[in-house]
Amino acid sequence: MERLRQTKYEYERLRADYEHDEDRIGRQAIKQREKALRDQFREIIQHDKKNAEVHYRYGYFWMEKGEYLNAITNFEKALRKNDSSNVTFPLEKAQEIKAHMFIGYCAGQLVKHSLAKVNELNVEEAQFDFGEIEGKSLDEVLDMLKYQSEHYLAFHNGEKRSLSLEEYLKFKAGDYGDVILISFIESEVFIKVGPHNPKALNVGLGEKLRLILEKILKNGVITYDDFRMEYPNANWRAVNQTMTRINQRVRESGLRILEIPEGTFQERYPQKIQLAATNYIVVFRQSDFAE
Repeated sequence: MERLRQTKYEYERLRADYEHDEDRIGRQAIKQREKALRDQFREIIQHDKKNAEVHYRYGYFWMEKGEYLNAITNFEKALRKNDSSNVTFPLEKAQEIKAHMFIGYCAGQLVKHSLAKVNELNVEEAQFDFGEIEGKSLDEVLDMLKYQSEHYLAFHNGEKRSLSLEEYLKFKAGDYGDVILISFIESEVFIKVGPHNPKALNVGLGEKLRLILEKILKNGVITYDDFRMEYPNANWRAVNQTMTRINQRVRESGLRILEIPEGTFQERYPQKIQLAATNYIVVFRQSDFAE
């Protein structure tokens, strides 16, 4: 493994020096070192079949070359071998985490490439000629690709994370139980509890809910002063009424979204609102949420 690390170091140094250079000798040296590196990878893999680290490094090698399928194959082998009880060169914890992340990155690159190719082809013509093939129409397959490529920003019970379109649709269908879904990604802002019907908000109430949640998700609460920055004519009673109208959307499920913290009174400063919901997911478009 030490010889492999040294060869890889020399290969990367040559690439840094000559990859964008017109020097024919330098580029030839890169090719020779790359071949030597591939040969060493294959030799180690052949003689040490329990080596997780070599597959991790081979995966990284292919990823840098844009060979994403080969990269995914080796990252997955690295993770499988790392879970084996008789692994010879186990992954460090950081390598294990990065292997999972690299698999996601490589898969994303493959999806982008596939969508680009689809856009080059005449999907409508193919749909007309062939219709449904192997149990799925071309439109359904295209949707599958889009599910893998479109992601949103979500706050799930306080945890900020990325949410795929496929996951979003499962939350919307109620597949995860009585989670309060608050969605800002469709034509209308709506609130939905599990499998129950969604409750749409008008534009004005939707904008107020967005303001309230953005402040709460960043700061833990929204104060009366925060609200008045956007709605200077609103008194505390109007803010309270806004909270009540929002909570009415989930009242039939016996739930609340917002509440006034204990100790906050109508005429006592600081007046503020916090989340009452404990099982919720708030979904924004990535570009819409102001950090």
